[in-house]
Amino acid sequence: MNTFTTRSIATTAVAGLLVLGGAPMASADDSRQENRQESLLGGPIELGGIQLGSKQDNSSSSSSSSTDSNDDEREARRSAERETSSRDVGLGVGDLRIDPRASSLQESSSSSEDEGEDRSSRSTTDLAGSLGIEFDGVSGFAASDGSSAAGIASEESDGDGAEAQRSTSEQERSIGGAFDTGSLQLRPGGSFLNDSASDSQDDGDDSQRQQRSVLDLGAPFSYEGGTYVLDFFSSDSNQEQSIETDEDGTETDGSSSSEERSETIGGQLEGGQGDPGLTVDSEDLQLQDD
Repeated sequence: MNTFTTRSIATTAVAGLLVLGGAPMASADDSRQENRQESLLGGPIELGGIQLGSKQDNSSSSSSSSTDSNDDEREARRSAERETSSRDVGLGVGDLRIDPRASSLQESSSSSEDEGEDRSSRSTTDLAGSLGIEFDGVSGFAASDGSSAAGIASEESDGDGAEAQRSTSEQERSIGGAFDTGSLQLRPGGSFLNDSASDSQDDGDDSQRQQRSVLDLGAPFSYEGGTYVLDFFSSDSNQEQSIETDEDGTETDGSSSSEERSETIGGQLEGGQGDPGLTVDSEDLQLQDD
């Protein structure tokens, strides 16, 4: 039996359901509570030459706590949540094998101290999927993964109540695959990254922002004893800042940006005789102060 379907059926030979719950614990000044749930469901099926394996897994958890942080009885609070799910299916009909998969993850957390004057929160999401196919000696595989995250933090920085704030965000996406016919092997892939961050202090009088983007694409392949590669890379970044330099509120502003590009085309003949290739690089950097 093909690896895709065998793996799906083997991992789901036992079907079951499991649920767990956490009990809260508390004291006079400090308290903590946790909850957790899990479920697993699956089973193999074979009917009329058709083989089917399926597995589904889900879990969730949450927790919260409260603590007296100092002598003035100010509280510190924290909470967190997490949810995951995955699905795996295997299908076999004659020489055809199909194996789709999917998964998701969600996480979040928050905290506060000094009666909410200092606080932070963060959330993360991840989605992934893949598909494997094999038929009559030809096999292929494709996968995709995407994630995003965001965070915010705020704290009182000095005695006059001026705040310092920071926020961040990240996004990342990747795709890949493989295709094999015997004489041709192709392995395309790519990734994209975008992240940003901003900071402010003294109630926004001093601020800074950063942003970065990266794109990377590639398509290595082999054919009739030769190995070849096509690759593209791109990177961009920007930064801006504003700072109050004296008591009359005079500001100093600055900014910078950079760009980088690279394209590569190359090949390797059978036996390592020769390596024809071409790489083109470019870079641009700009700085400015006002």
